[in-house]
Amino acid sequence: MVNKVVPHEELNLATKDWLKKSSRMRRCRSRWRKEVCRNFSKMDLGQALDYEAHAIGICVNSEDRVEGFKAFLEKREPNFLGK
Repeated sequence: MVNKVVPHEELNLATKDWLKKSSRMRRCRSRWRKEVCRNFSKMDLGQALDYEAHAIGICVNSEDRVEGFKAFLEKREPNFLGK
């Protein structure tokens, strides 16, 4: 998975920044991202898209999504519980 291209000498800093941001993400989203990456190589395109839709559905209906939206509106850091 690639989300940014940086010069080689900036790679460590960019990686640390990305990990810092990822650790603040909703746990559901983070957990499913890992799961999807692990399994995509074993699927054809149709299966992969179905699997991704399933993962998105779970995260969209999570309590963490509600908490993230409330925290954004209240201009505070979210308190994600992984639910």
